[in-house]
Amino acid sequence: KKESKSISLAVEGVGETPAVVLLRSSRPPRFITLDKDAISDFDYAAKDGLLWVRFTNESRPRTVAMQG
Repeated sequence: KKESKSISLAVEGVGETPAVVLLRSSRPPRFITLDKDAISDFDYAAKDGLLWVRFTNESRPRTVAMQG
């Protein structure tokens, strides 16, 4: 789901494995959540406009949400 200053993505993976979501963004996010819990493990490269979000996968669908 994409809105003017936010995006939500459904994520699912093999449990207990590292996950990386890579997005193109014109500015860094104000906050990122995974199922409403804050994520602090992310990197933003302003020069390239890329955002890497890292978390541990679970074997069930979850929602990553970012607000700019």
